[in-house]
Amino acid sequence: QLPLALAKELGSSIHYGRVVTALDQDAQEAVVYTRGIGGEEVFKADYVIWTLPLSVLRHIEVLKPFSRHKQRAIRNIHYEAAAKIFFEFRERFWEQRDGIYGGSSVTDLAIRNIYYPEQGRESGRGVLLASYSHGQDAHRWGALPEHERLIQALENVAEIHPEANDLVERGTSVIWSHDEYAGGAYAFFQPHQEKELHEHIVAPEGRYFFAGEHASLHHRWLQGAVESGLRAAVDIHALSESGRADLGSVTTAAHPQRDRPENLIETAAELGRYASDFGSIVTTRPKLALRPTSSSEIAEAMRFARSEELSVVARGIGHSAGGQSQVDQG
Repeated sequence: QLPLALAKELGSSIHYGRVVTALDQDAQEAVVYTRGIGGEEVFKADYVIWTLPLSVLRHIEVLKPFSRHKQRAIRNIHYEAAAKIFFEFRERFWEQRDGIYGGSSVTDLAIRNIYYPEQGRESGRGVLLASYSHGQDAHRWGALPEHERLIQALENVAEIHPEANDLVERGTSVIWSHDEYAGGAYAFFQPHQEKELHEHIVAPEGRYFFAGEHASLHHRWLQGAVESGLRAAVDIHALSESGRADLGSVTTAAHPQRDRPENLIETAAELGRYASDFGSIVTTRPKLALRPTSSSEIAEAMRFARSEELSVVARGIGHSAGGQSQVDQG
């Protein structure tokens, strides 16, 4: 629902069905060449924020070459393979017969993990994430034709839940390495690559700025993508406000002090509730917490956190397995 809501706000500013073929820039503007059903079209702007994966940028012509450091980052960053297989069932048999509400089953079968979504319970029907696999497991699923992928996955599910064969209605799968606009599921840094490549991934190249989960230290997660987009937008805003003609690195101005929001949770006992998630693997206590009741409260808290240089995470119900919904002293 998030991208749909953003699309509604942006309206006609979005140009659909256009594939980027080349990038260029000079001292006055950035230039993006595209093609679509209606032919070629050129877009010009003061600045461009590039959010497509680096795996896609590798196949786009850069007429004014990026720096060698940027080229090295684009060439060397690894994108992990991932695969998901879904089945729709006319009954939620895992709840009705097995008493499983949410969570997952970890198996030694080819499907690896089955996830049980909690939404849609009122309909009596359900969709199982029958398999979520990564790396070599995902490559093996991706090598199969779609129909064979579904047949084998259903056989695996039926070993855990025999009712699946009688209640299944349809299935589908997603193989991220087969998506021409993704080239993989997410950036998966190899040893030492964060130290060697991160600063070059996020560094602007003239009038081009970079965002996306690969341009943050929260790889794979929506949190990292949003954080990187905010950083790029703030950097461009600071550059525009300063009226600078040069296009080197941007230094963001100091942030004004903000009033402390009301209703902040500060007691050790209360904060302890937010020190873990449902994975119970990582324990990280925040400095402050807030249970907002309006969008204005969220905005006020974000402004305060920025002025105090505090990291922020949207916790929700702590729905993460490895500490992603926690923030150390933030």
